[in-house]
Amino acid sequence: QKLLHRAFAVYPDFFVYNDAGAPNAYATPQRNGPSPDGTVAFKYDLLRRELAKARGVANAFSVPAIMAHEFGHILQFKNGTRVLGKLQELQADYIAGWYMGRRDGSSDQAENSFRALATTFYSIGDYAFNSPGHHGTPEERADAVLAGFKSARMPLDKVYNASLKFIGAPEVRESSLGTTFSASALQTALQQVFRDRENSFVSYRQS
Repeated sequence: QKLLHRAFAVYPDFFVYNDAGAPNAYATPQRNGPSPDGTVAFKYDLLRRELAKARGVANAFSVPAIMAHEFGHILQFKNGTRVLGKLQELQADYIAGWYMGRRDGSSDQAENSFRALATTFYSIGDYAFNSPGHHGTPEERADAVLAGFKSARMPLDKVYNASLKFIGAPEVRESSLGTTFSASALQTALQQVFRDRENSFVSYRQS
């Protein structure tokens, strides 16, 4: 978690929970503890399964990738980014890829290895986090996370704008990342994006 806090400059509460339903992870702007930036929750069944598949920390990919995806949502909440549905998820995937590149390095060899891992991860998932109906197709998600990985040398504010550009949303001017939103201008611009892409994403489900 410390690596995620340092990379994203956000401090959500984190919980591992256990209840009925599909293995999942989610982020919410709601505070459930002393931390100032919302909450990230990771279902125990998902965590246990992904750690078992990793078979050791050296091979771990999915758990930090999922965590980084959820921290990407916390950044969206903190900065008031008003994108919905698939575009919201693909932006979080892009940011997750950026984090993985910073964590693991972004050499050509690392990129080829990461590409294979990302393609496999997004093609075989069978839990709600990887639902094409809400998060994009496996190909779209792998493309987004790989594009973020290639941006690993960018600072946070630059990569956040790059992630918005990737999904076709307007870049931010000033925000808590070092750049602030004009909410009305952003909403107007996004309405045009949504009209242009109305066939590209499905109804909103916060995750």
